[in-house]
Amino acid sequence: MTDTLTGLTSNLYIITVLDTNGNIATDTAIVVSADEDCDGIANVDEGGIAGAGGGMTDTDGDGIPNQQDTDSDGDGISDALEFDADGDGIGFDDCDNDGIPNFLDPDICELEAATVLTPDNDGNNDYWTIPGIAQFPGTHVVIYSRLGLKVYENTDYQNDFDGRSNEATYLNNADEILPSGTYFYYVRMGGSSIQEFNGYLYINR
Repeated sequence: MTDTLTGLTSNLYIITVLDTNGNIATDTAIVVSADEDCDGIANVDEGGIAGAGGGMTDTDGDGIPNQQDTDSDGDGISDALEFDADGDGIGFDDCDNDGIPNFLDPDICELEAATVLTPDNDGNNDYWTIPGIAQFPGTHVVIYSRLGLKVYENTDYQNDFDGRSNEATYLNNADEILPSGTYFYYVRMGGSSIQEFNGYLYINR
């Protein structure tokens, strides 16, 4: 019989085994985890510089070292989301360019939404994206026509608007496709943030 334990932090563990005959055996094992808090950031990177160590630093002063803390800067956004906020596969994102990676910087950066949508399935600008939106689950998005008609609303936006309306409006057809033109959006970021912003979006077909 084999038992498996996962998610163990680095530590010395005592293992005790009791068999069906009542015999007891005890041993110890040292577990060294390369990513103690399972946030996708190696312990040696938790200080903010790749491979430089610093994981035992306690950035937010909560008594939990960064390599065991899933929110090292205490801003309410998990390190896993902030480390690669733009989803390009490269970590240590620093949205305000202050030299402090997002996951160690409690400053919440302003999101900058794309201003152009070209939903022609060519792989470029087919969806309206707000880089870093994954950091703010529950973000509320509303899009209006130039006449002020609501053509789209989503209470947990995931960069999935492709120029199709989800509201009843005379602007769209049976496929809910919105025509080319300028639209206006309102965004209220989710999570612990209370940031709101608005702007315009041009759909070019």
